[in-house]
Amino acid sequence: MIKAAKASSPWDVRVGVHVGPVVAGVVGRKHALFDVWGNTVNTASRIESHGIINGVNVSKEALAEIGDQCVYDRLEKCEAKGLGTIDMYNVLELVGSGSGSATKKRRQCNN
Repeated sequence: MIKAAKASSPWDVRVGVHVGPVVAGVVGRKHALFDVWGNTVNTASRIESHGIINGVNVSKEALAEIGDQCVYDRLEKCEAKGLGTIDMYNVLELVGSGSGSATKKRRQCNN
């Protein structure tokens, strides 16, 4: 049954990544759950929901951390409620660390 479901309708997945401080903790007493909160989590969620399906979508701040290790496209800016305008990028592929080739491969879409 699972095999048939995957064959007829592939999963669509989006990932949103942002960097920054978070607050973490355990919620509940009977059935304890670990959770994280904060502006960083909200921003990552907005990036995920406005990003490309089947893509890893990152913020400008996250790209600053990994930009020399990946090939990416610039996406349209998104307006996020309560957060303002967010610059978004889609990671296309990772490049070997220390190779220096990512700088030559960077692409930007015209917005």
